[in-house]
Amino acid sequence: GNISSEVSLQAQVEEKPVSRIAEEVFRKCSRLEKIHIPGTIKEIGAEAFAQCLNLTEVTMEDGVQTLGEKVFDGCRKLAVISMPDSILSIGESGFSYCVGLKEIKLPQGLKRIENSLFWNAAMEGTLTLSEGVESIGEAGFSYFSCKEIRMPDTLKTIEKSAFLCAEIEGLEIPDSVTSVGQNAFMGSTLKTLTLGRGISSVRMGTFQDCQELEEVVLPEGTVEIGKYAFRNTGLY
Repeated sequence: GNISSEVSLQAQVEEKPVSRIAEEVFRKCSRLEKIHIPGTIKEIGAEAFAQCLNLTEVTMEDGVQTLGEKVFDGCRKLAVISMPDSILSIGESGFSYCVGLKEIKLPQGLKRIENSLFWNAAMEGTLTLSEGVESIGEAGFSYFSCKEIRMPDTLKTIEKSAFLCAEIEGLEIPDSVTSVGQNAFMGSTLKTLTLGRGISSVRMGTFQDCQELEEVVLPEGTVEIGKYAFRNTGLY
């Protein structure tokens, strides 16, 4: 149908509250450039805005709680997204292939970076993970590109392949992290890395093929270095 380039969704339709955006409602809507979502909407379904190739800006009011899988997948021009702290979960691949990100604030209520959340996405500058995030899922930032990612002291787990082939210059892993999965940073462009004191082992292939890696600061008491952990890096 005929959809304006700027859409502000209504809190009510025919005096009935709108609480959910269904799956794929705006999928591949090429005319959509900006959208405003009221706080009465609690859930946004999977792929609701996927592959909206001209979508540049999204604002959500406080009250939105759940974003489905691949909700903004393939929105290549999406630059600014404002998310309220009421959001508790963002589904897998939520921002995959969003290669034009400039300003994104992750909600304080978020506990987990889901699997492949930022797969093959790119952002200018620094991405700050909000206080409260406890885990980064498998391939959460695989092939992701940005200058820096700042991790909170609430983070405990980085799962396997979380930063596989990511383009990031430097990273400090806080002392709160106790588990880093296999191949977590394999093939990334890391140059410097500081591992926090909570890590007692470096698993197989964790930093394999990080060819630009020049400096690694290991915590005191690191007892186990897994097979191929630093194979084919710039360290030797």
